[in-house]
Amino acid sequence: MTENLENPGKARFPVWVLVLIPVLLATAFYIGIKVGAPDNPGTGQENTSNPENTDTHDATAPGTVSLTEQAKINIGLTTAVADFRTVEQVIRVPGTVKPHPDRVAFVNTRIEGRAEKLFANIGDQVTKGQVLAEVQSRRFGNPIPLVSIEAPISGDIVERHVSLGSSVDPSKSLFKIMDLSKVIIQGEVFEDYLPSVKMGQRARVHLNSYPNEIFEAKIIFISSVLDPETRSATIWVHVNNRLGKLKPEMFGEVAIVVGSNIQTIAVPVNAVIENGPDKFVFVENGELYQKVDVVTGLSDDVYVEIVDGLYPGDVVVTQGNHQLLAVATRPQGGGTVDESKPHLH
Repeated sequence: MTENLENPGKARFPVWVLVLIPVLLATAFYIGIKVGAPDNPGTGQENTSNPENTDTHDATAPGTVSLTEQAKINIGLTTAVADFRTVEQVIRVPGTVKPHPDRVAFVNTRIEGRAEKLFANIGDQVTKGQVLAEVQSRRFGNPIPLVSIEAPISGDIVERHVSLGSSVDPSKSLFKIMDLSKVIIQGEVFEDYLPSVKMGQRARVHLNSYPNEIFEAKIIFISSVLDPETRSATIWVHVNNRLGKLKPEMFGEVAIVVGSNIQTIAVPVNAVIENGPDKFVFVENGELYQKVDVVTGLSDDVYVEIVDGLYPGDVVVTQGNHQLLAVATRPQGGGTVDESKPHLH
């Protein structure tokens, strides 16, 4: 080894060694960070994919909308959870609410005379045996007899064809009463589907007047003849109507349950928005709602199968999703943001 004459006791190192040392130190530091460190710092565990325990949707993706609590209220936002459900096989037919034929009564009098007193009007609820009117007979007597006209059934007065002092006779209907506590929905089933329709089958009724409600029903009548023009048979489904929501001539749809499929991941049908060939839902993540493309499969009148795009437990928007779509697809920029309304994230 050559002595260092200027600094006795110290060895002289070649220049290339001095250059190489920083490079080796930097390389060792890089390897320690990128290779030796665990994927999840602080846990020492590998980072593995777990769809059930991690958020699989990118909250920063295009089409993500932010909502305040007030905005949710303003658009009437409701949600449902994607879960395993049974998607049933149904036949859908248009239907119209009708009174049950056994729950309609026409009120007449057995004598000729004049209406002396009236105790009921259109819209009144009456009970069986309740006096509706009194008629003075044209038969002579002392005193002239008064005949009470009673309600033959309980229900609502829907028609009145008598006025105070007017003449009445057995051929004239004075009142019409309907008991609407139970009604029927009349539908028409095409002959191709008739082999699948049976008495007593379950059905679900959807009415235009109550788009967010489903009324459970049961088939009580299937016509034995077909309409020669429409090639369809009339059916009746029976619905309890204790709250009086269903009114005669309301229009809707009857979904007759003719079979069931295995359970599958499904969401309510109104959660899925179709735009041409594209189908998507909005997935909730706190105050953020992300537009997620989905592939659908089987569907009935309540649920639709999700073949791809969602995991069990995902929360999807069922009402208010069209308002979210309008916000998600509008150009950004320009104007101020109303915090009471949805806005792009």
